[in-house]
Amino acid sequence: MSSVEVWNTWDRRIRRVADRILSMEADVRGSAAEIFPPVPGAQVNELRNATGISLPDDFAEWLTKHCGGFDMWWVFDELDTPLGRCFSGGCSEAPFIDAYEGKTLLGLFNDLQEQLRHTYLYNEQYDDDEHVVGIRECLKHCFPLSFMFSMSGDMLALRCDVEPAHVVFLDHERKFRTDGEAIVGIGFSDFMNRWTQVGCVEFDTYSALINKETRLLDETLPIAQEWIKFLAIEDV
Repeated sequence: MSSVEVWNTWDRRIRRVADRILSMEADVRGSAAEIFPPVPGAQVNELRNATGISLPDDFAEWLTKHCGGFDMWWVFDELDTPLGRCFSGGCSEAPFIDAYEGKTLLGLFNDLQEQLRHTYLYNEQYDDDEHVVGIRECLKHCFPLSFMFSMSGDMLALRCDVEPAHVVFLDHERKFRTDGEAIVGIGFSDFMNRWTQVGCVEFDTYSALINKETRLLDETLPIAQEWIKFLAIEDV
């Protein structure tokens, strides 16, 4: 399957879950999917020249040749689902990537770094803590994917100093670590394929959709299959 075919498959899944949920006769709120236009390729070079970060090839190609991210969100307010009640998905707080309408990749990266600098992780009391200093260094190589998980500031990011890149769940309660259980995806394309198959559901490192052995989203888990059947979003 070519890159374009893969990207189009992700788009179809994103649109399908939004349409499906909004058509449900249930207590649900949400929005239709909006796929943003690609970002100029010069922005990838601008980010690299300013920060030294080289975005993974598959991620950079998706951003510059297909789309600059997407927006879609949904919330079940009071409905029993296989994953519980009051469950949500998509991008409930901000679009995924959000690189459009004057926003640049460098600007998004700087926004993340600025947000992190205002967390307790950068308190002076930790300046001599080798572990925390190491986390700070790793975060300098993280590009934000979405601030969608909670008002606490937890977020998804792409760690670009390892190959393949790691999709990491930055949890404020775990000092925004980027290793161990924080890793929820190995490679951007593999993560997107897994995440879109389960309806772009919101999750954290303890989600029932995470395979306890691989630490990755796993659409083959019984609970995941039950969830997919509930949403009626069998693969497209």
